[in-house]
Amino acid sequence: MQANGKVVLILNPVPLTQQAAQPQNFSARVIAEPVRKTPLIMIVDDSLTVRKITTRLLTRVGYDVITAKDGVDALESSPI
Repeated sequence: MQANGKVVLILNPVPLTQQAAQPQNFSARVIAEPVRKTPLIMIVDDSLTVRKITTRLLTRVGYDVITAKDGVDALESSPI
């Protein structure tokens, strides 16, 4: 309710986005990308030693890791 006493419509954006994300019955088939089961982490550091040690530590606990030596390399090799 507003301060003037009028009733206002309030939309919950979460169900709206979920409904919009659901596939509709179209004649064309939509191919979905596979869902990543393990988190992906990018390590960016100019030290090769830091990249290797950090990669080993994160891989041991179940992360997928990609590395880059600097910001430009990170942007060029980014999977997103």
